[in-house]
Amino acid sequence: MMEEGIFLKSFAGLVALAVIFGTGNGKAFCEDKDYVVARIGDENILFSEIEKLAGNLDWHYKENFDKSKDWRLDFVKKYLAKLALAKRAAREGLAGDAAYGTEGERQGELADRLKKRRLSKIKLTEDDIRKYYGENKERYQIREKIKISYIKPQDRKRAEEIVAKLNKGESFRQAAGAEIVEVDNWISKDAPFVPDLQEVLSHDVLEEIFELGVGANSGIVESKDEFYIFNVDEKEPAKDRPFSEVAEQVRFACSKKMMDEAMEDLIEETFSGEGVVIYEDKIIENMPVK
Repeated sequence: MMEEGIFLKSFAGLVALAVIFGTGNGKAFCEDKDYVVARIGDENILFSEIEKLAGNLDWHYKENFDKSKDWRLDFVKKYLAKLALAKRAAREGLAGDAAYGTEGERQGELADRLKKRRLSKIKLTEDDIRKYYGENKERYQIREKIKISYIKPQDRKRAEEIVAKLNKGESFRQAAGAEIVEVDNWISKDAPFVPDLQEVLSHDVLEEIFELGVGANSGIVESKDEFYIFNVDEKEPAKDRPFSEVAEQVRFACSKKMMDEAMEDLIEETFSGEGVVIYEDKIIENMPVK
């Protein structure tokens, strides 16, 4: 399973380590149709080793491995992280006298010990949490929301007639009359559910509607040979939630950010210290699907 080759649960910052994840200073070589895709110090990591690991993946992960260059590279980098961290942990005396099962389990346990040691140094303070909240208030806002009404003219000609009336200064109700449908619930960009309008209110259409002021209309919106005109009836701006309401959410997010950064630093240091070189071109060279 993939978990045996990956010890980190969060690896979002790995791609950013461009200096370490370059194509390397050496040249990969072939040995009996096998070839080196990476090195950890003097140890060669062969393509066959990666293929064997990938063969144990569930079918949907294996499909990603075969079809996605980014996914394949990330898979290899995570595997190398486990190996390099295990080597460092052993070198720094973290092996102890614990009994292990397979070699993969041993490497995973050693890597975890190094990880836990680094994470134990993190001290999350109230100042850290409040600073994170101040820098990320928009994540915890009550989103801007609107109420809309709309009409669904029977054809483009009727839609153009209504738009012409609106352009002459008639109100939405005057121009559309009994054809108006009022949407009862508030709509925000991240919660735009309106029955019967899911396909019409696409991301782009919503963006345009939210740019309108109260009383303004969208003009003609066409969707699958049907026509709509939307009107903004009410609008409430975004509001910051006080820290007291979101403190636990902020604490969790801040803690995760600090842990992710600590793991990124640990990987960067370890790759540098253990002499990790990755030949990215060789990792993707023989993909079944390119």
